Amino acid sequence: MLDMKKGKTMDILKVSKFLLFSGLILVIVSPYLLTRDWTNISFIGLGDIGDTIGGITAPITSLIGSVLVFFALKAQIDANKAIQDQIETQKTDEKVKRNIQQISELYNLFLKGIDDFSLTTSQMILGKTIHSEKTTYYGLEAIEKFVVAFPRSVKDPHEDEYFDSIKMREFYSLIYAGKYLLEKILKFQLPNEDQSFYFDLISNQFHFRIMPIFNDLLQDVGQCSSCGDLHGPVPVRLYSLIEEINVIINKK
Repeated sequence: MLDMKKGKTMDILKVSKFLLFSGLILVIVSPYLLTRDWTNISFIGLGDIGDTIGGITAPITSLIGSVLVFFALKAQIDANKAIQDQIETQKTDEKVKRNIQQISELYNLFLKGIDDFSLTTSQMILGKTIHSEKTTYYGLEAIEKFVVAFPRSVKDPHEDEYFDSIKMREFYSLIYAGKYLLEKILKFQLPNEDQSFYFDLISNQFHFRIMPIFNDLLQDVGQCSSCGDLHGPVPVRLYSLIEEINVIINKK
């Protein structure tokens, strides 16, 4: 865009130079041509020769001057517009860079949320004495342990009382962060390559790391007699969030 406008400005300058040189030649030559006998033009009785020449050349120079002023103003307007467009382009580029940086930071936080998710379980150990042994899991393993325990821990998936649990709220916020990130990627002004890159990264996290855990749990689950959904033992609010994510990923 800027190169095209720069080219137009150069064309205007070339035309202006051509008119200037043509006008100078015409101003110099016209008094000579118009005072020759062979031109059949007579200036007898029209005053002194200086006044005659001035009268001949004045309209020419005025016309050339007016045209040059017009081209000069047009070139200035085009130059100002080109500068303004360049400023707008720079602003757009800076906004895109900020968007990419923000998406990158959100993605890293999302990955960190997955890796930092932890779950501690207790197991009774029978021996000479009966004691409880605690094991802490992290990351995807912790998520899997947490989800597969829903059939035992969730009695009524329609109740929201399970979200009183800190661990349930932490897991829900983690999944919601992924949905938020997907929406931001689609909403932000990003180059197509960067948008596809980050969208595929998040989609793959759900497709290959999180969704298979839910798919295994919900395999062969029938419709709920209360709502007709296939949420199985998964809390309805969490199941709805998972379904929204699936819609976003499949729509893209």
